[in-house]
Amino acid sequence: MRRGSVACPFCPRRFCRTRPTAAQYLRHVRSHGIGRDSEPEEAAATNSEAGRAAAVEQVASRNESAMQPCADGSRAVTNSAQGLQKPFQCDTCQKKFSRRSYLNAHISVVHRKAKPHKCKRCEKSFSAKHDLHVHSRSHTGERPFECKVCGKRFSVSSSLTTHSRLHTGEKPFECKVCGKRFSVSSSLTTHSRLHTGEKPFECKVCGKRFSVSSSLTTHSRLHTGEKPFE
Repeated sequence: MRRGSVACPFCPRRFCRTRPTAAQYLRHVRSHGIGRDSEPEEAAATNSEAGRAAAVEQVASRNESAMQPCADGSRAVTNSAQGLQKPFQCDTCQKKFSRRSYLNAHISVVHRKAKPHKCKRCEKSFSAKHDLHVHSRSHTGERPFECKVCGKRFSVSSSLTTHSRLHTGEKPFECKVCGKRFSVSSSLTTHSRLHTGEKPFECKVCGKRFSVSSSLTTHSRLHTGEKPFE
């Protein structure tokens, strides 16, 4: 095993053992099927509550331990030298993490069924207090994240990040089949179904399937007789 690298449990790919790559590692592991409704056979054995939790804890613990020289010759600063703090605490089990992304990953696989944080204005409940705080903006109208180019404001930072690509032209999500690029990951997911033939949206009346939910919505009106655009 390479010093300073983390191996994917399902394929030969490795990731440099540095804190910024933790989220990338998680996304890659999940691409093999962890957390999805249908998994590849090699991932199915790990697709349990304990298995998913172990995958997250592996990433968090390896990235929060002292770093060794990475495969490319670079050296990560040891956490002991920086005096690593863990300010993000799980409200359910009180476990602490150094980054919010680690906390969110922990919650999603360990406590995803527990939603103790209830909105006082509606019926919604959340696993994390932070998610409740973000949701509350839908009631208050608060939009703290402002675009520096056009001044448009957003309630969550991820929406600002996506919006900013309209100005920069950045398209970080690339189709591995045809090379087409997209500014948001959901557009890549939808596009990929053109290559895979996947049609996850099924009509409950006639069983016809669609690759995008909007097509199912339009089709359903054939059964309901709804004509919203008259």
